[in-house]
This record gives sequence, structure tokens and C-alpha cells, in this order.
Amino acid sequence: MTEVLPPTTVAAPDDPVREAAVTWIAQASLLVVEGADRARFLNAVVTQDLAGLGPGGGAYGALADDRGHALSDFRVYAGEEFLLLELPVAASEPVYGALERLVVADDVRLGWSELGMVAVESADAARAVLALEAAGAPAACEVAWLAAPEPGLYAPAGAAGPVPGMVLRASRLGAIGAALTIARADAPRALELAAGAGAVAAGRALVSRLEIEAGCPGIETEFARAGVLPELGLAGAVSFDKGCYPGQEILNRLRTRGRLQRRLAGVILEDSGGEAWSGAELESPDSAGARAGSPGSEGAPAGTVTRAAYSPSLRATVALAFVRRDFWEPGTELAARKEGGRTTARVARLPFVEYRGKGAARSPWLAAEET
Repeated sequence: MTEVLPPTTVAAPDDPVREAAVTWIAQASLLVVEGADRARFLNAVVTQDLAGLGPGGGAYGALADDRGHALSDFRVYAGEEFLLLELPVAASEPVYGALERLVVADDVRLGWSELGMVAVESADAARAVLALEAAGAPAACEVAWLAAPEPGLYAPAGAAGPVPGMVLRASRLGAIGAALTIARADAPRALELAAGAGAVAAGRALVSRLEIEAGCPGIETEFARAGVLPELGLAGAVSFDKGCYPGQEILNRLRTRGRLQRRLAGVILEDSGGEAWSGAELESPDSAGARAGSPGSEGAPAGTVTRAAYSPSLRATVALAFVRRDFWEPGTELAARKEGGRTTARVARLPFVEYRGKGAARSPWLAAEET
């Protein structure tokens, strides 16, 4: 993603989501699903129950293969005559191929929208609305509507397909979020206008750090290293009450009889190196040499860091990591090792930063309390 930081961007405080609004050009593709059988077809092949999804509604889900491996998560929005899937760019072609193979005798048409998206996220719905309106969102985008916890779609009346000016309500960083559909060529200017209204225009590094703080898995990092979907958490993406879909047997077996051997967890590292700890190996600090900090000593393998960043909000390096069952309890002390360097690490509950307060709906990508 091109970093667009125009001169009007306000200086980012320690936590720009809490103190202002963050806006960025979303690295996402929009897949349009049309045809008379679109709702029945999609409900039959994804992990989420979409049976009650009506125009203006939305949901968070995932697509898995027959072995329970997650191809991607997605957000789906319902228009009057279409469904719209918001997918990570890197997952676009695999998801399209998987869906296309499943279309047999269904009246279903798949196609890509040429629209881009400018995303906005804030802990305060009013700030998010100001940024969206500055970027070109219609006045119909109201504070109360944006603050609703579930995904939703605003589309101009009579829109038979995706058009510029739609608002896709969904949190992407654990706060209050939405994305404005826009011609791709117009996205940098829209980002600049939003920044002029007080938002922080974010580049790739800031968005990745905020995703880590929110415990949100990335398609090219955590998804690429996952075995089965439950390793990623994604508790809000899976329905265990709906009919059959690819991977359902595996997911149900893991839920009722199986035991995951590792899962995505948060880790706080004592060293302030931030991103430099991405890819580090985690191990137990059991050996005498490890306790003494000797680079040549090793403890028992405990997991692998996928992404790390220095968090000004927490004044510490925070990371997402796949952690083995024996070590994933929050508070467990570990050691992180990379290229001869070693630092103390501690397992933490995700997310690192919460914006919606106690009693609010959990971000759907977070793990269930017990897996």
C-alpha cells in the first residue's frame, strides 16, 4: 500500500484510534455475487450462517477447504440485488477459484468490482463520521448507524450493483469502523480530505501495528501460517448450527472432541525492537543457560512470532504468535530468540488494546475463551 501522508495530517498521538480517527486506503478486493441463487449458494459454502441476511445487512465469516484450512476471512454485505464480499487482496484469486468451482447448476454470477475503498476507524463514532463525510460519504451515514456493532451496508436507493458512495460498516481494528467505496484513482485525494478533517492518514506500518494491537490476523502472515481455521481464533466467523459447508466436519470435531495443539495469542516482549522480532522463535526459559541469557542455550519450543511492532500505547513491543498448548495461558513467561538475540516474552490475552469497553461485542476475529 502506498503511504499517503499529506501535509495536513495531524501528528499521530500514542493511540490515534482512541484520540482521533485513522484512515487508510484499504488493501481489499470487492467480489460481487449476483443471480437468483446467490444467497442460498453463499450460505452453503461459507462458515457463517447467512440465512437471515437481508438488504442493508452484513456479516463476518470465513471460507475453508474440506480439511478445515482457512482460505480467508471476509465481510459480506447485502444489497437489493447483489452480495458484496470484502476480501484481502492476497486472498482474492484463491477465494474466487474456490467459489467458482462450487458453482454447478446455481444461478450465480461472480465478478470483481473496480471500486477501491477508503477505510476509517475511531473509538468515537462522531469522529469517524466526520472523516467519512470529508472523504465524500453521503450525509445518510449517521453516528447512530455507524456505531452499530454488526456489519452493514448503506447503498444509494435503486443501486443494482456496487457504486461509488456506498458505506460498508464494519470494524477492522476493533473500534468503530467503515469504508467508503470510491474510484481507485480518487482514493488518495479522499484520504487527504479525511486527514484535513482531523484524521490520521495511515501507511502500511501503522495499520499493521494497529491490527496487532487489535489481535486481528493478516492474510499474508497469520493465515498463511495457520493449519486449521480454529488456530486463528475467528470465533465470530463460524456457525456450528447451520447446515453442511466445506470443512464443517473437521471444525465440529475439533470443537467437540479434538484439542488444538497451538493457537494465535498475544505476546509482550521485553525488548523495544518492535518489528525486528517478527519471525522470532518462542521457547520456554527452563534451562539454566536461558535464565542466564546465554545466546547458545535453548528451552523447549513454545511457538513462533508472526508479526511484531512497538506499541507507543503500551510502551512495549507487542506481537502476534502461534503458541503451543502447554504455553498459551496468559501470563506464561517465555523467551524469544532471533539471530542470536534473546529477550523475555510473556503471553497476553488479545486484544492488547480495547476501544468499545466492557460488555460490548467482541471483535469477531478474536478467539473464544476456551478452545
